[in-house]
Amino acid sequence: RKYRMLQPGDRVLAAVSGGPDSIALFHLLLQFRKELGFLLGAAHFDHQMRPDSGADLEFVQELASRHSVAFFCGSKNVPALVKADGGNLEEVARACRLEFLGAIAKRENFGKIATGHTLNDQAETVLMKLLRGAGSAGLGGIAPKVGSWIRPVIEVSRPDILSFLREGGLAFRQDVTNLDTGLLRNRIRHRLLPLLEAAYSHRILEKLSSLAEIERETARYWRWHCRRFIERDDSGPLIRVERLKRRPVAEQREAVRLFIFRARGHLRRISFEHTESVRRLVDQRAGGRQVVLPGGWEIFNAGGVLRARKRQ
Repeated sequence: RKYRMLQPGDRVLAAVSGGPDSIALFHLLLQFRKELGFLLGAAHFDHQMRPDSGADLEFVQELASRHSVAFFCGSKNVPALVKADGGNLEEVARACRLEFLGAIAKRENFGKIATGHTLNDQAETVLMKLLRGAGSAGLGGIAPKVGSWIRPVIEVSRPDILSFLREGGLAFRQDVTNLDTGLLRNRIRHRLLPLLEAAYSHRILEKLSSLAEIERETARYWRWHCRRFIERDDSGPLIRVERLKRRPVAEQREAVRLFIFRARGHLRRISFEHTESVRRLVDQRAGGRQVVLPGGWEIFNAGGVLRARKRQ
């Protein structure tokens, strides 16, 4: 209700892995579907990252069947994809999962996709972004609602999720890969956050969530404010450096990030150093120079106009 995530008549696809967060989400949506007047479906994606992952699929399928909820499943051998094409295991798994959920939602006419991100996930994400040197956009963490994607339990802590499951006698599956501290998120989850909570603030989850909300709104304002610097022609987005070069550094940085986003379609793997390198091209004397970005893109100053192109 706070974020107006659901409306009467909505068709909601819940992403259900079988873990405690997604199972709590599924049961909460079951409780609210009649009151709020929406139709519920469940989707499960098998990343084939564990020998017993097929049991998770069967568990979620049986749960959906028991509650007469439409069930959809998909799978990909993510470790094999990473071995063949490279990339980060977590990022590839996430991309495959999101692609699957988006495809099912489109095919089956679900207008909303609900995921089980919690307050703990929010805090972990903010800390991950902080450690990687993110700005306002990154520190904004996980938005409660973006387009068709909703996170109904984003302000509920994991201990409260587990209490809800215990009190209801609700079974769930455990993913042992969540204990692997070789992964950054798991090190933050099992080591850093407990340390911060015990030694610095027992309300660290809420404080990091508040920080995320502040930074999301800050980033939203800057995007709105700096879009005026981005133009477009038949070659794609462009920036006329004469309009930008005398503006404050904060405006320049946000305009550059927005320009890169418009060109690439995303900002993955774009660091502060990349942004600064492109920003230096705003100096008209930089004509002829170029900056190479991850993914084979390059930004260059062509006669006082910043342009982007995909390298062949």
